[in-house]
Amino acid sequence: MPLSVDMATLKSEALHHKHETSGVPLRSRVFAGIRTLNRLGSATAPLSNLPGRVRAGRRLLGLAPERPLPAFTRATLPRWFRSRDRGRGLQQSHPDAATLHEGGFAATGTGSRGTLTFLADSFTSFTEPAVGIAAVELLERAGWEVRLEAGGCCGRAAFSKGLLDQAEQQRPGWSTRWPGRPGRSSASSRPAC
Repeated sequence: MPLSVDMATLKSEALHHKHETSGVPLRSRVFAGIRTLNRLGSATAPLSNLPGRVRAGRRLLGLAPERPLPAFTRATLPRWFRSRDRGRGLQQSHPDAATLHEGGFAATGTGSRGTLTFLADSFTSFTEPAVGIAAVELLERAGWEVRLEAGGCCGRAAFSKGLLDQAEQQRPGWSTRWPGRPGRSSASSRPAC
């Protein structure tokens, strides 16, 4: 970083001050609550995929027509994780799982390397669960007993939109469950949503 300037924080604080005087745009409110949006979108898929595909819906949210949107799916990572049969291998209950690996992996999550918490962000949980499924299977093949943490929100989306109060309210729920402390192992498929 040039001169140790935290540009992300600077941008968020500038947006926060702008929102205090001008109000918060709809687009910022929607994307700051991305976890709620993804959860609702997943629960109502495939119908929830239609508004973002319609020109008027995209215009309302200020989305460029050429920008692809993630598709919501009902087959979420948390649902897959809860429903699989740990004793007899992994079920391929997610329709995209076969595109990531042929035939799947046998669950060998013996825990010989210990317990690891996989932190599933909003996108890995609700719009790209095949990425999370592949990561969990890989970690189990490597000998980890995987625990899925898919609840709560890190507040990153709200922070990036300048909604600092909302980000601060979201963060405690996530950070109290996050095992990133000495002696505990964790992994994620991306930095955060």
